Amino acid sequence: MIFFLTFKQINQRIEELYEKKKCEPALTEVLLSLYHQGRYVEHASNQGLICYLGNSEIDTFQKQTEGLYIEWDSLQLEYMARHPDLNRGSDEICELSDRRADVFLNFLFSKTEQRIHHHASFFEINYVFSGSYHFTFEGKEYMLYPGDLCIISPNARHKIKEEADNSFLIQQYMNNDSFHSTFISLLASDNILSNFFKDILTNRNQQNFLILSAGSSESFDYIQKIAKDIYLEQFKYDNYAPDCNICLLKILFSNMLRVHHKSYQFYSGNMDIDFVPILSYLEKNYRTTSLSEAAEVFHYSTSFLSSYIKQITGKTYTEMIRNLKMNDAIEHLVHSNKSIEEISFLVGYKTVDHFSRAFKQQFHMAPSLYRKEHQNKKYFS
Repeated sequence: MIFFLTFKQINQRIEELYEKKKCEPALTEVLLSLYHQGRYVEHASNQGLICYLGNSEIDTFQKQTEGLYIEWDSLQLEYMARHPDLNRGSDEICELSDRRADVFLNFLFSKTEQRIHHHASFFEINYVFSGSYHFTFEGKEYMLYPGDLCIISPNARHKIKEEADNSFLIQQYMNNDSFHSTFISLLASDNILSNFFKDILTNRNQQNFLILSAGSSESFDYIQKIAKDIYLEQFKYDNYAPDCNICLLKILFSNMLRVHHKSYQFYSGNMDIDFVPILSYLEKNYRTTSLSEAAEVFHYSTSFLSSYIKQITGKTYTEMIRNLKMNDAIEHLVHSNKSIEEISFLVGYKTVDHFSRAFKQQFHMAPSLYRKEHQNKKYFS
């Protein structure tokens, strides 16, 4: 039998059982107790609340989501109760969700804390809507903040813990095939980290994660709106919701990639050294630094650093620096009214003619024409 409970009902019941047992109750136990007590509804619609939440401020959104109804299957719950070995922290939600679905939401309730865990056949996608979270991955620790998108590969041991009060995390699971078809096609060959991202997200023999951050970008508010729509789409329970959610995730990831060169972290199990400080240094200093200067900063020979950059990004040092300059130039062309001459100096070219030739070689059009064609274009959900 299908039945519905709100977040508020579930959280209240968790609190009741927690006070009684002085320990975290299994989610299956919580849901079945509410079901057997008749504290549920057989039919529910979230449409009215979803419309309201879609246009609400962050504080209101976080508070009012507790009124959303979640769909459960009593037969599935009874099966889980007879097999307590399946009730293991966050993996429990995988068993309770429709595992045939391409993507599904992990419901985060009060008094529940993730343990170190992994997912055998799912990528985990986390977006920090507000607050902050402590991310533990293979024994290493990181912090996640608003605008951070964290993607974790299957079989990677990890946990995410709320660090600040009133934090809000959108956490979804996506099966392997859907993940690859949805995201990998977005990593175009001219993207500076395309080859590296592909290695991180497709190497099934390694435990990897990727963090993209939009927290300080001009697109932050728009990305927040997309994330909110992704979350709410999970509560529509119609035949269109799965496809809509996939499309929204693709829009989210596309926009995150637009700003990825400004802030990101990653881990790849087949890396010998940490590439993050090198890439961060080059992004901050690409206007003026040289290969020899960068090599000296990190105490490498120029030949080693050149080879390592090629190995990780698939590009030479010169190509990488040029792409960084062009990415920055595009940001100025599309999102500012600065002159072409001013932009050429800002991104590290000594003359506007040199900049214009390099830009035309890269994009097959003059900077002024690129601005004319792209400045007023926006993505709409």
